[in-house]
Amino acid sequence: MVSPLRVQGAAALFLIVFSSVPGPAPLAARHPDTEEDLQARIEREQNPVKKAKFEVRLGRVKLTQAIAAYDKGDLDRCNALAAAYLVEMKGAWQRLMGTGRSAEKSRKASGSWTLRCARTRARLTTWRTAFLTMIAGR
Repeated sequence: MVSPLRVQGAAALFLIVFSSVPGPAPLAARHPDTEEDLQARIEREQNPVKKAKFEVRLGRVKLTQAIAAYDKGDLDRCNALAAAYLVEMKGAWQRLMGTGRSAEKSRKASGSWTLRCARTRARLTTWRTAFLTMIAGR
């Protein structure tokens, strides 16, 4: 029979030895999207759903650039980038609607798809309202 002290000692030794062994490197974060990279992916992609996803990501890049331009006080560039963002979002929406696929086809997809669409609309409406309020205040 093995004594409990021996088991605890073996467990402690195991933890000490294997806690000092380096494990696998942490997963690298995805590189930030660039406008050129996303534009190239959009042009290459044949699947309309994937193409729309890339368009949404490109739109996010444009929106981030618009916010940065506003923070710097460059309102002309901010307006141009905000308009480009809106064009990307509308283009992605039209592309998805043009596929003829119903988001309600599968129960698994219907809830998340409906929720994502609602969130996107709410975000666009909130952002647009804030932007128009900001412009009117200037």
